[in-house]
Parts: sequence; C-alpha cells; structure tokens
Amino acid sequence: MKILVVDDQPEYLRPYRSTFATNNIDLRVAIDLNQAWQIIKNGKESGKKHDEQGYKVFDLIVIDIAFDAPAREFKHEQDLIHDHLVRRGYGGLAISGQALGLRLWKQRGTLKQPYCYTTNHQDLWIQDIPAEEAVFGGGDASNHHTVIDKASLWPGSIITTIESAVSEWVSKPWLHH
Repeated sequence: MKILVVDDQPEYLRPYRSTFATNNIDLRVAIDLNQAWQIIKNGKESGKKHDEQGYKVFDLIVIDIAFDAPAREFKHEQDLIHDHLVRRGYGGLAISGQALGLRLWKQRGTLKQPYCYTTNHQDLWIQDIPAEEAVFGGGDASNHHTVIDKASLWPGSIITTIESAVSEWVSKPWLHH
C-alpha cells in the first residue's frame, strides 16, 4: 500500500512509522498543500496508471484538516472554505487542509485518488462544499471513515483505520463521477 500523509506537523507520525514498515506501507510525507499537490501532479504526469480507470498515485492520501500556513496554489479553495469557517465561528484559522481534499474531490473523475482527513476537531470538516454536491455524500463527520479523529489513532489501530477509509472509497460511487 502506498500512502501520502499531508501534515504541517509530521512528528505525530513517529509512533506509527514501525507499524507502517511492518505492514509494507510505502509512506510519503508532505508538510504543506503545495508540496502535496506537486507530488500528486508528478505522479500523474509520469503516465503510470495504477488501474484501468485512472491515475491513482496513492492508495490513500491522508490530509490533516488544520494547517498554519496558507498555500498560494489553493487560494480559490481556501476562500470557499474560509467563508464557511467564518459562518461557523472559526474565522481565525489560517488555512484548512480541506483545500487539497476539495481539489481532489472536484477532479476525482480523472484523478481517481482516494483521500481522507485527520483532525482533532471534527467540527472543522465542512461537508457541503461544493454546495451542489456534498463531499463524501454530506452528513456528520462521525458517519464517515474518511474523517478520522486523531485521538482514535494508535499504532495498533492505524492500519485498520486506513483500510476502512480505502474501503469506503471502494464501496461508494464517488470515483465513478
């Protein structure tokens, strides 16, 4: 399994590294959204299809929702998310990792790239962007294996949690957009 973790504080991965290695998980880490997008684009542009249906570069991209620094390449997505966060009373947040997820969601028909979010604050996940089609089918974050509470991640549970997120993508029609 090949995973990209996008988190501006990757030190939280330290306890899981041996679990990933033991389970033959190829782990890549990006510390910001721009770096992650470059890794994804470079994988797609290499022309290597992972399956007949698209250019899935990773089995799963795990994106932290809370970021401290804005990402220049994601201004449009960040503006959409920021407006929603302000309405919820979280206007002081600089950026949301959901900007990358929103781009992946909008391009899922061609990229075929499963992803999920991790967060200590599930209420920061905005399910109704874009308004015309709710991400992951909408609903509360607790109803999805694709919005993961960081407090629930332990070395003994992280593989099952990742597999559940991948399974949710497989079982839903999201990639057949």
